[in-house]
Amino acid sequence: MMQEFNQLNEGVKLDLMLSFKKLQPNEQAQNNKNSDA
Repeated sequence: MMQEFNQLNEGVKLDLMLSFKKLQPNEQAQNNKNSDA
């Protein structure tokens, strides 16, 4: 039961992260440039 809950939680976190990246494309691009430098 706990393992299933953790897997579901990971899926939700990934979904939230993807949604957040879609909402903040410009900020994400700036972060990528900073990482490369």
